[in-house]
Amino acid sequence: MKLAIMLLAVFATTAVADDVDKWIKDLKDPISSVREAAVVALAGQSSDLADRNDTRTVEPMIHALSDTDPIVRAHAAWSLGSLKDHSAVVPLIQALNDNDSIVRARVASALGELNDSRALEPLIHALNDNDSKVRVEAAAALGRLEDPRAFEPLIKSFNTDSDNRAIIAGILGILNDRRAVEPLIQALSDSDSSVRANAAGSLGDLKDSRAVGPLLQALSDTNNYVRKETAYALGDLNDRRAVAALLQALTDTDSSVRAEAASSLGKLKDTRAVGPLLQALDDTDRDVRGNAAMALGKLNDSRAFEPLIKLLNTDIRSEVVIALGDLDDPRAVGPLIQALSDADSTVRGNAAYALGEHNDPQVVEPLIHALKDTDVLVRFHAAESLGKLKDQRGIDPLIHALSDNEPTVRAIAAEALGELKDTRSIEPLKSVASNDQIYWVRSSASKALMKLGWQPKQQEISGFSN
Repeated sequence: MKLAIMLLAVFATTAVADDVDKWIKDLKDPISSVREAAVVALAGQSSDLADRNDTRTVEPMIHALSDTDPIVRAHAAWSLGSLKDHSAVVPLIQALNDNDSIVRARVASALGELNDSRALEPLIHALNDNDSKVRVEAAAALGRLEDPRAFEPLIKSFNTDSDNRAIIAGILGILNDRRAVEPLIQALSDSDSSVRANAAGSLGDLKDSRAVGPLLQALSDTNNYVRKETAYALGDLNDRRAVAALLQALTDTDSSVRAEAASSLGKLKDTRAVGPLLQALDDTDRDVRGNAAMALGKLNDSRAFEPLIKLLNTDIRSEVVIALGDLDDPRAVGPLIQALSDADSTVRGNAAYALGEHNDPQVVEPLIHALKDTDVLVRFHAAESLGKLKDQRGIDPLIHALSDNEPTVRAIAAEALGELKDTRSIEPLKSVASNDQIYWVRSSASKALMKLGWQPKQQEISGFSN
């Protein structure tokens, strides 16, 4: 851990020139419309600035929380959440007392994004705000904190605040507190279908076997969305008592329910589902057919191979490609290589990912070629798969991918080189870790260097720290 911190400090870099300084200056303009335009522009750049570890806007945005214009204050709060700088926590907590409810709601959301325990008590207090939007955002923020101390206040709000009840039903699953199981089971009978649906989803998140029986009953709910969320939750619970009911749900009148049932049957991996899922490949709804294909891949049953191959030229071929990656069948390799040339970039990307699941030497060269694809996700998955395969033929192409124009590709190429553990990649990785404009790309390169066993020399540390 110390080495990781040291490397990240070594590879800190200056952000590229942009319009940020001008907009910061405009935040002090006496004309409110100019300040509004500036704060909106800066808020739009916040995520990118955070990625580059550029903190120039943090203090100006904190100052803007005191602006006389509520539009400026609201956008400043939103921006501070995106910037992820914890020096904003205390000023944001103070701004929870703003006289404008929209500002308070944005502040609560920002505190959730920052995920700092200092915000716990102020957010709990905000559950009693006189504006429902603020209460909803405060509840959502408490869910992001995932602090068990929020449970009792949220349950109290769940039982007393009708505006917040559905939101809190969804949040209780995030807290991962088993005390929520019984209240959520009771909520499956709530008069509000949104509450019932979110309660079902949270019970799936909690993965407590007590919920299986009540959820099986909820699979017959009159509301389509409740049945859909219930089918999804039963897959998350991974309890085979649900198989029969989910097989029945494959014939539900609502296609979204059928689609979730198919997906959940794939998670449960019970071979009783193979036949019904093969039949679902002929469903009138595309999502049902696609989910059935992917579920068959997860079941990894040889009976699915030929039916899936026949669908490679249909509208669900992107899902079929994923399924062929999951099938432990060497016959899938040839069709997957061919899918790298599909006109649809989604199909090509899925094929690049799926080939990484097959430890076959013949997939390496096609994946190397895919590193030059015009689509970023194809290149990303090709680099990812080459890292999984650990074939030395991938080293030079992955080094070249460190110069890709997309940061996600550069980052995954660095990670893949860390898996290959070849000393030829040290100097290129050092260059990325030192010079890349994106912070998390530099971080990926630093971690890859750690896997390679490289440590900076003393003169390198002192040179970069100045």
